[in-house]
Amino acid sequence: MCLLTRLGQCPLIVYSSFASGNYSDLIVTCGSDTYNVHKMIVCSRCDFFARAMKFSVGKESQDGIIELPMDDPATVKLLMQYLYECEYDPILPPGSDLQVHAAPGKVKKDKKSAKIKCTGLAYQLMTHSRMYEIGDKYDVVGLKALSKEKFHHACQCHSARSERKLLFA
Repeated sequence: MCLLTRLGQCPLIVYSSFASGNYSDLIVTCGSDTYNVHKMIVCSRCDFFARAMKFSVGKESQDGIIELPMDDPATVKLLMQYLYECEYDPILPPGSDLQVHAAPGKVKKDKKSAKIKCTGLAYQLMTHSRMYEIGDKYDVVGLKALSKEKFHHACQCHSARSERKLLFA
């Protein structure tokens, strides 16, 4: 479930509309993947999409199709998830110090959380790096902050696991 939905800031219909594709008015393709998305959602959260739609003589605004041929399909899939849910997999576990990334630089932290549960594997560092990169490339609201926090969290967890292995080796 979307973090913003849990906080009452994102209606259920918004993120469920992504799964159904109902009433979509824009198509995003990457590799063999096709996403039926909603301009209102993706353009408000991603300046790249907004600029592509505002450029009235551009192929994207005329055809209603944005092609992302140079991007990794798995990363674009997570980007689409983020645009609708304000989160991407793997999701930070409950008790982490991150709560919401609704706008760049506006990270709310829970001061009561004492420990962060360590979940995930070292390969997730690459996922978070790619999400930071795509957030920067397409100017996605809040994505760089979220991926940076997840990267930091994964580093802490992976480092703690490595230290335990060294201690008990």
